[in-house]
Amino acid sequence: MAAARTSYSRLPPYYASTVEGSVVRYVWKGSQDGSTVLGRYIKVRATATGKLVTTISPPKPYNNFILLTGTADGRTFIFGAERYLRSPSQPAPQLQHRPSQAKQP
Repeated sequence: MAAARTSYSRLPPYYASTVEGSVVRYVWKGSQDGSTVLGRYIKVRATATGKLVTTISPPKPYNNFILLTGTADGRTFIFGAERYLRSPSQPAPQLQHRPSQAKQP
């Protein structure tokens, strides 16, 4: 039995994508620093032309879209936002080395 093929003959009329942007800028010990997020804005475009329909910012006090989904018809989108905070007193998370639990012979 052959697998069903997905048809791309009818694309949704609109699509949405996130745009990276700055959320925090500050000077720390004489150096400028800042933080960016991947979902600073969302742009909705017409699929046929690529024309920008609208740009959406997260509602206050949020500043980062972390969820973007929509219906198959391309007319309903669902966005989730968070409040991203980072300051010099809250350093960026870093990976820590964990020693192996295996015993050495």
